[in-house]
Amino acid sequence: MALNQVAFYHLQKTGVLDSLPVLVDKIYGLGLKAFIYHPDESILSDLDKTLWTYTPLSFIPHEIVGANQEVDYERAPIVLCNDLKKLHNSNVFITLTDYKIEDVSAKTDRIVDMFDGRQDQDVQHARDRWQAYATKKVPCVYWTQSPVGKWEKTFEKGI
Repeated sequence: MALNQVAFYHLQKTGVLDSLPVLVDKIYGLGLKAFIYHPDESILSDLDKTLWTYTPLSFIPHEIVGANQEVDYERAPIVLCNDLKKLHNSNVFITLTDYKIEDVSAKTDRIVDMFDGRQDQDVQHARDRWQAYATKKVPCVYWTQSPVGKWEKTFEKGI
């Protein structure tokens, strides 16, 4: 797999649990496989509950993959996992936290890097990742959440 693009999503109005399900629904609607990463199992559990209940009119097949399980995109095209070693053959890697670029860039086509703009440390880590991708000449797009919660493309590089 070759990394084609990194999309940064700078949350300012809502949190991850409010914003991510809409994006995951779009990814699923396109028939893509996604791997959602966070090292904290409780956050993945909260996201799991949110994906089950965020709208009564749709369903997103997903599962949390634990330590003794293997990723099976046929069973669940959306995977929530806290172990980057299990990432493989994913169309989209979604991260909700800091990560090492070399751990994921060869295992997915696209990265969605969602971070909380209200946390200075999260913003700094995202800036560092943006610079690292720019150095590697990976196309990047930067989305900022407006005061009413809509996404606005504010910058792109290499696209």
